[in-house]
Amino acid sequence: MNKITIKVPIWKEPRSIGIAGWRLTGERIEIEIVYKNKEGERLYPERYYIDCDSARKYPAQVVSGTKLFVIPIKELGVIKEIEKEVEEDNADIDFDFSDYDDDLSEIEQLVREAPEGSIERMLKEKVLAIREKAKDKVKCLTKKGL
Repeated sequence: MNKITIKVPIWKEPRSIGIAGWRLTGERIEIEIVYKNKEGERLYPERYYIDCDSARKYPAQVVSGTKLFVIPIKELGVIKEIEKEVEEDNADIDFDFSDYDDDLSEIEQLVREAPEGSIERMLKEKVLAIREKAKDKVKCLTKKGL
C-alpha cells in the first residue's frame, strides 16, 4: 500500500485533503494527516485509506501545475476498522499444525535412514526445510492478521 502524509487539510467545509494524481499508484493508498492544533494534538490521529480508483472520481483542481483530487476526510476509510475486521475474521481460523506433525516426523525418520550424501537424503532434507519454512510463514501471517 502506497503511503502519503498530509501536513495540513483543506479547511473549507467539508474538510478535505488534496492528493496529487501522480501519487495514486497501486490499488490503495494509506493516508496520515499529521496536522496538530496549538495544544500539540493531532486533529486526525487515525490512519486512513482510499482505493486509488475511488480517489480519481473526486473533483480535481490544478495547484502549481499539479492535478490534485480533493477528497473529503469523512469519505476516507479508517485503517483501525479494517485491522479490527481482519482480527475478527481471523478469530474463527484455527490453524491445527498437528496434521503436519505426522508428516514431519515421517520425513525426519526418512532423512535419518537415508545414506549420508545420497540424493534421496538431500531431497528429503530439502522437503523438510520447505515444510518448516511454510509452517513458520503461516504462523507469521497469523500473528500479523493476514
